[in-house]
Order: sequence, then C-alpha cells, then structure tokens
Amino acid sequence: MPYDHEAPWFVRGDVSGDGRIGLADALLLLAHLFAGSEAACPLAGDVNDDEALSLEDVIGLLGYLFAGGLPPPPPFPNVDVDPTPGGLPCGKPPGQKSKAIDSGIDTMLE
Repeated sequence: MPYDHEAPWFVRGDVSGDGRIGLADALLLLAHLFAGSEAACPLAGDVNDDEALSLEDVIGLLGYLFAGGLPPPPPFPNVDVDPTPGGLPCGKPPGQKSKAIDSGIDTMLE
C-alpha cells in the first residue's frame, strides 16, 4: 500500500485510543451510538469495516473479546492506516482520548 501522509493511523476496535482493546471500548461505542458522546476516532469503532457505526460493531467487538469471535480487520492489532477506502473520520492520534469520551462512559454507567 502506498504511503498516504493524510491517512489517520489507528487500531480498529481501540475506540478510546488508549492502545488497548477491551470492554471500555465497547462501552464507549455504545455511548457514542445511544448517548451522543463524541468519538475521537469513529473509524476505530467501525469494527466490521462496513464504513458505518452500528450495534454490529459493538457485537463484533464483544464477540472477539469474550466469545472467541473473529478479530477486527486491519489495521489490527497494530497501529496503521486503513487499507480500505472510506469516509469515517479519525480526529486524534492513538493515546489522545478526549474528555467527551470519558464523560460519555460516565453517562453510560450512571
């Protein structure tokens, strides 16, 4: 794949951008979908790579984490650019989650 300096670097499934994939990422994706919280990198939440965020992404992530489901497609498990074209944004580099994401998970847990 040719180098694209404009393409965002991310790990598919790492919705929080903290470098780890876990239950918190699924909760953040749910908060984005149903509580309107900001997702710093919606592209990372597109676990099934269909260029849309939906419950299918949450189910796929939870299936991978807890039920032996298929891993997300690349870029996974390492940070890289998305090998498939698409239009979902990714506004922050990995490791720089926003306060809006943290408040979204707090809202979900209330």
